[in-house]
Parts: sequence; structure tokens; C-alpha cells
Amino acid sequence: MAGVSNQQLFSWVAFNNKQRKVTGKMLSDNADIVKSNLRRQGLSNIEVKQDRKPLMPPKIKDEDITVFTRQTTSMLKSGVPLVQALALAAEGNENIAMRRLIATIQFDVENGEPLSQAMRKHPAHFDQLINSLVEAGEESGTLDELFEVIASYRERIDALRRKIKKAMTYPIAVLVVAAGVSALLLIKVVPQFEALFAQSGGDLPAFTRKVIDLSEFLQANGLYVLGAIIAVVVGFKRSYAKSESFRLKVDRFFFRNKITGSLVTKSSVARFARTISAMLSAGVTLLDAIQPAAGSTGNSYVERELLEMRESIADGDNMSTVMRDTGMFPSLVIQMFSIGEQSGTIDSMATKVADYYDDQVNSAVDALTSLMEPVIMVVLGVVIGGLILAMYLPIFSMGSAF
Repeated sequence: MAGVSNQQLFSWVAFNNKQRKVTGKMLSDNADIVKSNLRRQGLSNIEVKQDRKPLMPPKIKDEDITVFTRQTTSMLKSGVPLVQALALAAEGNENIAMRRLIATIQFDVENGEPLSQAMRKHPAHFDQLINSLVEAGEESGTLDELFEVIASYRERIDALRRKIKKAMTYPIAVLVVAAGVSALLLIKVVPQFEALFAQSGGDLPAFTRKVIDLSEFLQANGLYVLGAIIAVVVGFKRSYAKSESFRLKVDRFFFRNKITGSLVTKSSVARFARTISAMLSAGVTLLDAIQPAAGSTGNSYVERELLEMRESIADGDNMSTVMRDTGMFPSLVIQMFSIGEQSGTIDSMATKVADYYDDQVNSAVDALTSLMEPVIMVVLGVVIGGLILAMYLPIFSMGSAF
């Protein structure tokens, strides 16, 4: 198992002791090992076939890690031993990359490593929060309970992320469709009208002339325009991913912008408070909890400000006072954390803040979506209707001449 990451995925068909057909998938070095493992399970008439490698290697998404934590939680609470729970989680996962990840962790645990240490080898998928909670569960003998905390935390964060993504994806998708329809009209439909107008002679309205000019430009340079758009999108994504200064400027714009600022603030506060609560529940100190909590906000500008806040707290300042000085937190959040500091219940107060701002984000996203629907319809009507009107203006002019 030293090369778990190099194993292949095999599909198998066999019959159990009741002569019922069963199927499944297994990661292994070769088909013979798969057959041997299945025979030990009491299966017979085994057929094994190696799956084809996908053209695009699968990636591990945040949702895959969340599903893994929930599966592991359910099995541990049902009394399934840890190694067997990991094996079942790997076998039941559709993503081969995730299968390999779980199998690697299972191998390390089988060889005597604590689960938290095995997971720390994969920082791209298991952050400090998860590792700290798992380690706390191992030390206290409550691994199933701490996995429940992890699963619930990740499910809430994923739900929040999906909600925000939905709010951003809907208008973009509609505008892309509108741009596609407009381009189709300009490249395929407008030239037909242009030929008709050329046969009839006469001067065209200025609006119609501009639309025809745009149509001719797209016919001659459409591929270049498309290439430029793709280059800008790809360049933006790469710059955002690789350039810290560029990402900071973009995230600062969204945080400070009047349209998006409220939603970004609420979602950042919800994630920050949720992570602080989970970390403190695992026995992590407040100072150590701030760094992973800052990273969970999903905004590099907010993360930088929170890390600077951490330095002030390390110097002895109260958290609520530092939060007030940043000017980033709503007064309700500052008051709740202040109460938590005075009563020694920051973790529970952080949970209440997270729950409140989760609801606020949901309401804000619903309101934004409801507001954007009529705006998008108006934009579509103006763009598509304007193109159609431009083509019919000369026809109306010809009709009024008779």
C-alpha cells in the first residue's frame, strides 16, 4: 500500500453465498489482488475489469470532504471501528481521487499513526480546524462526537458557500445567455435584413446603421472577440489564484462595494464566528483559533485584517475592543463577543452570531435574487428588443412612405 496514490480503480461482479449477483469498485495494484480480497469475503464467480482513466483527472472538492466527515461520523456512532469505517467510506465514494485519499489515510492508521497525524499529511484537504478537532477527540476518547462537530460545521459552511455561489451564478448565467443570443442575432439574422435593405435602397435610420456596423464587425472579428473574452476570463482567474496583491485588491473591492459589501460582510462574519466556536469547543486557545478562522472567511482582505487583529490580541488587548477598532464588524457582533469575554462563553456566543448571520445571508441572497430578476429581464428586453427594433425601423419607414 505504499503506493496508494498510484493504484487503479477496478469494477467487479461476483456472486455471494446466496448466489445473488453483487457489484462494486475497488482500488488495487492489479486484478489478482482484487479477486483475492473478494474471495476472502466469501464471493465466487468473480469478474474484474479495470476502469478506464478519465480524460480529466477528478479533483477533490470541499463537498467530498464534507461527505467523508458525515459518513465517518455515522459509522463511528454506530460502533464501526475506525479502520473499517475508513475502508467503507473509501469503497462508497464515487470520486477516485477521494478514494485514494481515504485509502492513504486508512493505510497510515493501520500502521499505527493517529488519525489526526495521518490527516495532517494532506493540508490541502484537511485544515487546522479539522485536525485540531480530530486530535481532541482522540485524546478525550470522543472521536465520534468531535466528528459530529466537524460534519455539522462543514455542512453549514458548504450550505452558506452554495447560497452565495447561487446568488452570483444566476445573473452571470443569464447575461452569458443574453450575450450568446445577441451575438447569434447579430451574426446570423441581421445580415439577412441587411441584404433586404440593400435591395430596397434608401437611407437607413442611424440606430439601424449602428447595429449593422456592429454586425459586420462581429462577422469579421467574432473569433478574435471571443478569444479576447476567454483570455480576459482565464487571465483574471489565474491572476486571482496566483497573485496575492491582485486577489487582495479584488476582495477589497467586493468588501467595500455598496452592492456586494453587505453580503460579503455577513458571510465573512458567519464563517469567522462558526470557526471560532468550533475551535474553542475543541480546546484550542482563542489566539490560536483566530488564524484558521480568518482563513475560513473566503475573502483575503478580511483575512488580512483579522490576522492584524490577532497581533493586537496577542499584545493583551480585548478581542471585542480590537474588533471595534477594525471597523469591519457590525455592532451586534462586537456586543456578543464582549458578553462572551465577560462571561467566559465566547464559544457559545460565537455560535449564536454564526446562526444569526447565516440567516442574514440567506435573507440577503433571497432579496438580491428577487431584486436582480426584474433587472435582468429589463436588460434582456432592452438588448434583444433593441436589436429587433433596429431591424424593423426601416420597414416601418417604408410602410409609412406608401
